[in-house]
This record gives sequence, structure tokens and C-alpha cells, in this order.
Amino acid sequence: MEKPEQITLPWMGIENSLNYLVNTVADIKNEIIDLKTRIDLRAYTLKEIADGLGYSVQTMRNYPWKIPNYGKPDVGCNPGKWFYNTIKSWEAIPEAERRIKWESMSSGDRLNAMGRVPKTMKAVV
Repeated sequence: MEKPEQITLPWMGIENSLNYLVNTVADIKNEIIDLKTRIDLRAYTLKEIADGLGYSVQTMRNYPWKIPNYGKPDVGCNPGKWFYNTIKSWEAIPEAERRIKWESMSSGDRLNAMGRVPKTMKAVV
């Protein structure tokens, strides 16, 4: 079996070159891990969000200001799911502010905020 060719950077000896490459690979690995945590594209269900906050799903439904975007999901509708960045952005808004906004909305505005279409009255013929 042939010995693989050793890479030597011109300005360094073999040992320094290997250390440089090992450190560079470690830095790239850390950058990738950092990117993966900042750009989490996994979508979380209401149950997963509730579990993370220490609430039951029913508590979350009873208090829509606790649910990201008042319940309007980023993905899907049954069950709805929210991206990590959406959840973190929502949690960055103080709960008191979210609640005040919710309580100041009309019922139609609440349905729109939750991504639901308000029922319209049918004309009587």
C-alpha cells in the first residue's frame, strides 16, 4: 500500500502545515455549527412549543398571545408549525405587549391575525 502524499505549505514545515490544516478544519466545523443554530429550519408544532415553555397545549390555545403570530403557522395548518426564528422573534416581544395588542383587536381582526377567514353572513333570499 502506498503512503499518501503529504501536503506541505511552502512557508511552513510538515508539522506546522498539519496543525494549520487541522485548526482550519476545526474553525470551519465551528462556523457550520454556528450557522445551523442561527438558521434552524426545523418547524415546531404547538405541542413542542408548549412543552418548551412549560405549558399545556390547552393553555396555549386559551391564551393566543402565547402562540407565535397568535396561532398563524409558518407551515401547514393541521397541525400548524412554526420556524425557530419565528418563535424566537415572538418571544422577544414582551408577553404583556402581545396580550394588550390581542385584547385591543376586534373578533374579525383576531381571526385574521390567526390566519383564519371570518365567516360571512349569507344573504337571505
